[in-house]
This record gives sequence, C-alpha cells and structure tokens, in this order.
Amino acid sequence: MRHLLLIVALVWQAGLAAHAALPTIPNAFYAMDTSFQRPGLDEAGQFQLVHELGFAGIAWHETLPAAAAATAERAEAAGLRMTTIYCAAQVTPEGDVTPAADLAALMDALKPHGTLIWLHFSGQGPAITSLSPGHPVIRKLRSFADAAAARGLKIAIYPHLGEWTEKFGDATRVARLVNHPAFGVTFNLCHCLAAGDETRIPALLTDAGPLLLTVTLSGADSGLRGGNWSRLIQTLDHGTYDPMIVLRQLRRIGFTGPIGFQGYAIPGSARSILEPTIARWHELAAAENAAPVRLFDGATFKGWEGDTNHTWRIENGAFVGGSLTANVPRNEFLCTTRPYTNFILRLQFKLAGKSGFINGGVQFRSRRVQNPPNEMAGYQADIGDPDYWGSIYDEGIRNKTLAKPDMEALNRVLKRADWNDYVIRAEGPRVQLWINGVQTVDYTEPEPDRVQWGWVGLQIHGGAVAEASYRGITIEELP
Repeated sequence: MRHLLLIVALVWQAGLAAHAALPTIPNAFYAMDTSFQRPGLDEAGQFQLVHELGFAGIAWHETLPAAAAATAERAEAAGLRMTTIYCAAQVTPEGDVTPAADLAALMDALKPHGTLIWLHFSGQGPAITSLSPGHPVIRKLRSFADAAAARGLKIAIYPHLGEWTEKFGDATRVARLVNHPAFGVTFNLCHCLAAGDETRIPALLTDAGPLLLTVTLSGADSGLRGGNWSRLIQTLDHGTYDPMIVLRQLRRIGFTGPIGFQGYAIPGSARSILEPTIARWHELAAAENAAPVRLFDGATFKGWEGDTNHTWRIENGAFVGGSLTANVPRNEFLCTTRPYTNFILRLQFKLAGKSGFINGGVQFRSRRVQNPPNEMAGYQADIGDPDYWGSIYDEGIRNKTLAKPDMEALNRVLKRADWNDYVIRAEGPRVQLWINGVQTVDYTEPEPDRVQWGWVGLQIHGGAVAEASYRGITIEELP
C-alpha cells in the first residue's frame, strides 16, 4: 500500500508539473457557445468538456434574465466564467437604439457574475462619419453605459458583417464618441477579415487601445472578403492567416483582457473542435512568451560572414547587398555564423533593381558549398517577380521551386518598392512562409533523409543591377 501511495503521489506531482509547464500569457481564453453547442452533449457535458480542456470561460447567447443568471451559476459551478453574452439591438437612421430584450433586467441578473455585455446592431443606423458626442445614438449608448456601470458591468460593441458597425474601425469611433469607462469595443478576427480590413489589423488594434475590452479569434484564411464563413471560421490550428499578427499587436498595446474562440458552423463534435484549438492556443502562447533573439544589431556584421568588402554593407540599420549602379556578377550570400534547426524567423526585406534578373531570398537550413565558395545549398524563401515572392526554392540541391504562393492573394498586400514583412516557420519537415501576414506556402518535405538544420543566409542574386535589403532580423528557436 505504501508503494501504491508513493506511485499515486508521484503521478499527481508529475501532473502538476506538466500543468505548470503549460505556456501562459496574461489573457484568459474562453470558448464561445458557437464552438461547443453540438449534438451528443447536454449543457452539463458541454461545460465539463470546456473546463476539462482548459478554457477559462464561455461566451453565451441572449436569453431571459433569469435563465442567463442560472446558466452563469451552472457555468461557475463547472469552473467556468460566463465571460460575455451576445445581445441584439436595432438601430434606426435617426439614432434610436432598441435592445431586443430588457437590457436593464439582463444586467441586473448578471451583476454578480461580471459578464461583459456584447451589443450588435442590426438596422440602418446613421452614417458613422456624421456622428458627434451629442448625436441621439451616442446619447442612447451612453445611457446604456451608465446602466452597466451602476451594476459594475461593461458593454462592448460586437462588430458584425452586414450590420451598422460591421467595421471594427467604425465600432471604435462610436465607442470613442460614447466616451464612457463602461463602454468599449470587441475585435472579431473573422468579421474584420470579412470586412476587407486584413492589412489594417495592427493599425486598427493600436487605434482602439484602451477601448478594446475583448477579442475573438478563429483559424482563418488570408485574402478573403465577404461572409465566406467556412474559410474565415475554422479550428485555431487551421487557416493561412497567422494569428500571431493579432497576438503580437495585442502585446504591443498592452491588452490583457480575455480572448475568445469563435466556432460558428464548424462541422464536427465539440471535442473535435475544441481539442485542436486549445492545443494551438498553447503553441501560440509559447511562441508569444518566447523572447526573440536579434540576429542583426543594426550596426555591425557581428554573427554574420560573407563578402563584406564588395557586396554587403550596412545602411540605415539594414544589410544591403548588390548595387544600383553596377551589375552584380554572381550570387552572394551573407550568412550566420551558427546553424539553427526549428525556429520562427522574422525580418523585413526590400528589393530594388534596374535591369537583369532582380531577385533575392532568405536561405534557411542551408550550408556553404565548397565550389563555388560564394554559393549556398538549402531551402530559400524566395523574393522577386514574376511569382517567386513567398515561394520555396531548393537552392543548390534540387534547383527547383518546391512550392508557390497564390499571387492573386499576395498581390493585395505585397509592396514591391517598399519594406515587407517575412515570417519563416520551420518545424520538423514542415515549413510555412508568410509575407505581410498572408501565408504564401505550407510545405512538408517528402524526403525523409533531407537534413532539417543549417545556417541562415541573405541573398542578392547575380546577373542584375539590383539591391536586396534586410533588417529587423529576429529568431525564436523552437523545441
């Protein structure tokens, strides 16, 4: 018996250690009811599953006040907080706002639970650009905020495609005019993408600042506009849009509020939706917590080697290779002095040229070759027209493009004459590339013997009057 108790204690301690080892970020992660209300589980079973998987709370839908309070109590008994509740309101062109239910009674019922009130607005409201602090719609919303504050609650606009505040920027403008500490906005990734604001997301989040009360995420594809919900709402481990764009911007603006998972209309059981989502959340949290290492100090070639006498120089905090006045005679690479295996590499690049094959690229999991000594062999995140941007080229080994981007989607965000963001994630045989937040390729190496480690290199291609510039180079090593 003593040995059995010892084994149980050790297993319990190991479980605690494993739980403690899970990555954390300051934002509580909750599941919207759209993600777990599926056939086969009653409410108690749903709440048990959500809690078991490690979510901190739930978002609920509008019900009668007594029913909402009872649900909040049952959720709390299951170890979950009713983080938000989704409520409808009708708005008119004159600025009248009519909640679908008794909003004051609902807030009375949820007062003990601290639930955030989501308001989405159907109807044709007044033009957002015409609003002022004294407009009837702003005064009405301010009265709702007063009522919420009196109960210790807050209200957040829920931007929704096709509604009065479908654009997150418009919702922010309205909340700023309401100018009340109990009134703010929600950022919904799927609706912001559907509204056509993909490239503006970092700037929109910065503009919202302290007005931002909560965020909802889902796996989503880049380059979409309109209500293509099957591609804009996926489990968090799917989709070509990089959610780290949102998470990193939230960190930059100091947002510590709750983040929810939107699971509307995803096919499958609650478990099949929530399990991969929470697993991906932990991966994102780990990446968010990882301190990126600067590979370039902006001033010296420390940690790099290459032809720094003729080809490579440092200008305005950037590595610059090549020339705009003379032909670059051959490929040249500026290379790190140590190798890397699994990592997330981030940098900015700019390509300029006057004639010839104007091209650059970022080598990774690559190595120097002996003949000719200026070359490298390995994977390259390619750069250049007509369709090399964001592709993977196998430099010096198979000498062919391994995967290409959807140029129609990429052209919407690509800045050919300016700086662009490149993200390279290499983990095991899988390699993913993003340019300006749009995933260009998701490639898995089919050859099991291919070496999956090597050096990072920056290329200026020979045979052109051209320059390739690189800056802001950081790397986060993965297990």
